[in-house]
Amino acid sequence: MTDEVNATLRDAVIRLAASTPAALLTCEHCGGNFYAKRRNTRFCSSQCSNERKRHA
Repeated sequence: MTDEVNATLRDAVIRLAASTPAALLTCEHCGGNFYAKRRNTRFCSSQCSNERKRHA
């Protein structure tokens, strides 16, 4: 039974990792690292994004 549980958990982890690729990015405003599913995200939060737009 333990082998069956391990196989089920392993399969679930593989499916989860394949469906949600997270990329560690660097915020262009504050320089902090953050995870984002979309690779075109440049800011770690809406606060950084809004502040950057104000100063542009």
